[in-house]
Amino acid sequence: MNILILGGTYFIGRALVELLSIGRHTVSTLNRGTKQTAYNVPIIVADRHNYLEVKKGLRGKSYDAVIDLSGYTKNDVAIILNGLENRVGQYIFCSSIAVCSQPPAYWPITEEHQKCSSVKENEYGYNKWLAEKYLLRHSQKNNFHISIVRPVYVYGPYDYSGRMDYFFEGIS
Repeated sequence: MNILILGGTYFIGRALVELLSIGRHTVSTLNRGTKQTAYNVPIIVADRHNYLEVKKGLRGKSYDAVIDLSGYTKNDVAIILNGLENRVGQYIFCSSIAVCSQPPAYWPITEEHQKCSSVKENEYGYNKWLAEKYLLRHSQKNNFHISIVRPVYVYGPYDYSGRMDYFFEGIS
């Protein structure tokens, strides 16, 4: 498969680049070009917030899958989708459980759970929710395949957040 990873230089993205590069996949990343990616995969140098750079970088390219780990807003997603011009088989968007209102009204959290309703409630979650809704509308309008994943807490190799320290400090 020919795969484009957005957010392929840090944490989850770096691990994905490594794993997919070991297989029989052709992997590229799109980023500002300020960091080297694992396995020296090709970098499309573009700031994902700059439509002209994205359009130029993606011109003539198509992908079986795009894995978006660095999209935080509707605009982030729209710029990439417009730059791709429907030349992608599957768009996988890494969202967050933060799109659900917190604290949850009930457990377990399901798709029917109430979503963030404003920036005031949770700016990060609300913006991710708007990005998801944009992807869903784009998918229906353009017969476009998407997958949305909503991790809760993620930790592991290349985690630069210090999240695990936070958890262990809470235990002591």
